[in-house]
Parts: sequence; C-alpha cells; structure tokens
Amino acid sequence: METFYYIGIKREKNEALIQSLIEYEQIKLKRAEIIPAEPFKMEINEGHTLYDIVGFQDTSNFAISEKLFNLLKKHSITGWKAYEISIKGVKEKYYGFQVLGRCEKLEEPKEAFLNNIQFYKEENGIWLSDQIPSKYIVE
Repeated sequence: METFYYIGIKREKNEALIQSLIEYEQIKLKRAEIIPAEPFKMEINEGHTLYDIVGFQDTSNFAISEKLFNLLKKHSITGWKAYEISIKGVKEKYYGFQVLGRCEKLEEPKEAFLNNIQFYKEENGIWLSDQIPSKYIVE
C-alpha cells in the first residue's frame, strides 16, 4: 500500500518566520515557475526558534533544513525541488521548498474515519491527516 504524506507548518511558540530581502511572486516561487538566484537572501523577522520546516511570512512558501532536505533525497521522495537560501545570522543551511507534483482531490473521509485514520482541523479550517492511504485519493 502506498502512503500519502503532507508536509506543512504547524506553528509552535517562538517559532521563527523568515522574510525575503528580495522581491518575488509568492505563488510562482512555490510552484517552481521561477527559480531564484542562489542563495536567496532571507532574515528572521518573527520568533527565534528554527525547526526543520520554517515558514515564510508570505504564508505560501517555506524552507526546509539541510537535515530534512537530505532525508527527502535519501528516500527518493519526488514532486519537489529546492533552492539554497541564506538566513541572515544563521549558520545552518536551509533550502526553499518548491512543489512540482500536485495532489488530486481526496474522497470524502467517511470510510477513513471508520478505519481509524486520524484527522485534525487546522486554524484555517482545512482538515489534515498525517498519513492517508492512496486508496482514498481519486484522480
């Protein structure tokens, strides 16, 4: 059975958000319609704790740590690409994350609920799950 994974940001207390020092179009950047010159210059402008996933202030984009970048590569996870970013005052390496693949519409999760698949509702009203078997994804 295939497994569907969702990568996203779950805000923690004091979690850092980063902001670009260069202007860009947020949706085109997320969808890899534009590739920034590397390293893409950023700075922390909210919070102070960096995790493996760090949100941009624009809400559409995020960065991943070198650790997560290497794990995605090692396990041959597809549907994404990355560009190097430089966060002012931070020594650790981070990469801007771009989505290449697209997920199709999910079926109503009624059967999933009956099979003990746990869903949770984000503040923005979207229902999410940490793992959704591929049989619940329709084309």
